[in-house]
Amino acid sequence: MSSNLCEAIAGLVTPGTAQSLEMRFRWAASRPAPVLPREVTFDNNTQPILLAMAQQLRESSIIEDYNLFGPVRHLTSADVGNGGTIRVVMMGPPGRGRIVTIALREADYRLAHQAHGADQWISCTGELLRAKGMFHLLNARDFKLVVDDGDGTNSDSTF
Repeated sequence: MSSNLCEAIAGLVTPGTAQSLEMRFRWAASRPAPVLPREVTFDNNTQPILLAMAQQLRESSIIEDYNLFGPVRHLTSADVGNGGTIRVVMMGPPGRGRIVTIALREADYRLAHQAHGADQWISCTGELLRAKGMFHLLNARDFKLVVDDGDGTNSDSTF
């Protein structure tokens, strides 16, 4: 289910246009049929619900294996030995210039602290979650400092 599909179905069941929309599904004989409904009906009174679902789906989404890179702007930790939380300025799409919050383990938090102090960028991979207008990187891995090689190019380093 996507936000676009919800809006499309909502447009088809607009009050005054249609009383209902019935969708039927058939599965290929060569594949086992999943245990799902074979028929779904949307009445015209479901339009507000579909539009609300579209909005909710748009506001919360996950991008798998997202490669985040950018400067560290804020660090928070009650005990560095247990890691901490950092905020990074996202330098790539989908939210260039937006802040991403990341919870890190001790070793990665120490690298982030080093990057922050040296005004260096970091890079890492994880699941980018957008929820209620905010970005969070979950399950951060492959955390690295982005080092300027002095010749205008950058490389990753794990120090």
